[in-house]
Amino acid sequence: MRKFFLFVLAKIFGRTSPHYGHGRILKKYLRFPRFLPLNAQIQHGWYGDSIIDLDAIDRVTIMLVWSKRMAEEWKRYSRKPVYVLGSPFAHYRRLHRVERQPDARGTVVFPDHSTPNTKEVHDVDAYCRQLSALPEPLKPITVCLHYRDVDSYGPLFEKYGYQVVTAGHGRQGGDGFVKRFYEILSRHRYSCSNEIGSYTFYAIDMGIPFFLYGPESKTVMRSDQAVLEKEPFRQRIRDTFRNVSSEVPQDQISFVQDELGIHDCIKPSELRRILLRRFFFHELPMYPIRLFLFPLAAMKAFRNRRRSML
Repeated sequence: MRKFFLFVLAKIFGRTSPHYGHGRILKKYLRFPRFLPLNAQIQHGWYGDSIIDLDAIDRVTIMLVWSKRMAEEWKRYSRKPVYVLGSPFAHYRRLHRVERQPDARGTVVFPDHSTPNTKEVHDVDAYCRQLSALPEPLKPITVCLHYRDVDSYGPLFEKYGYQVVTAGHGRQGGDGFVKRFYEILSRHRYSCSNEIGSYTFYAIDMGIPFFLYGPESKTVMRSDQAVLEKEPFRQRIRDTFRNVSSEVPQDQISFVQDELGIHDCIKPSELRRILLRRFFFHELPMYPIRLFLFPLAAMKAFRNRRRSML
């Protein structure tokens, strides 16, 4: 009943992005009223060539992306407004002054993770053999799995003696995910993965060296088991992160700052003004219409569902 009630409210009043606590982070960063819906689509992770949110393009009112590069990419597909927000996690880290812990040690490994539509297939035996070959200064090793992969791969990594952790479900309440993620990351001196992902940029942003290591995984569609090719942009930049270094190289810092929008993001006061104006002059006047139309649309969907079951 509660889920249905929240679904109805979201259809009528809009909703704040549920991914990884981004909506909550953004409201704090912008000093946006917590009780108002934040009707904007937020880029929920680092993208290479493609914009994953294109499947929701018809429902987007305003698109908030991490970087100028992604803003230009969005403009290729849509005329809807787009603004460079920067990474919500990068804003959270600065708001809460999260830094690497003084006694940080070892390496945290982030194996490439599955999504609702795809599954990452890892050769865990080969992965663990390579991890065991890392030099002693990079140990001990902790494996941080995405919550979708914990059941599949957690026991396999644990079999080799590695501690397995996770930041939890991406839609857990409050700051749970981002807080847990930074707690894990900040305890380590190094970070690595077999693929470039959001964790690459969060680590380097905190001054934690990141390097590519381990056998590449295969990305398989859950629907038909088709193997997807890796994005060309990701493949082109892999060499940037090949080497292990005790400090983060300047070329990586510059690249990461561009991708996180550190120096390019819109001012919080300006974005707050845009979103509030949008709410009061575009969204609010539509609420009575949505309230009237929603029961009709719900009844139609219910009838169609019943027909399909007959």
